[in-house]
Amino acid sequence: MYALWKVTDCFFSTLASEKKDSTNSQIATYLLNHLDDIKDIGIQEMAKECSVAMSSISRFCKEIGLNDFNELRELLISIKMNFEQYSSSSKAKNRLEEYSLKVKESITMVEKSIDMQQINALCKEIQKY
Repeated sequence: MYALWKVTDCFFSTLASEKKDSTNSQIATYLLNHLDDIKDIGIQEMAKECSVAMSSISRFCKEIGLNDFNELRELLISIKMNFEQYSSSSKAKNRLEEYSLKVKESITMVEKSIDMQQINALCKEIQKY
């Protein structure tokens, strides 16, 4: 679940930092809206759906720290598979409760991973320059 949050956060960060109609914004929006479809799509089809060149998809992957589209696809597929293992309950209410618990755990993990000394040092460096 943490990995899913981290990946989608990367897409949301792209949306927040890019102009609305930028290439990276189009790609991030597509990915957020089609997380379930990624296993069935190739780079050519994704480029067509996003109205961008295949090289733009490759560049996007590199900008978010991946080697290529295949690595992005494998990462999203593996995250989805891991997430589906969190609940085997047949009752929707139980699945919702288990999902909510995992989201809370993920937020706590992120909170614990933040090093405020590092953030303060970065802020001082930014202010200095």
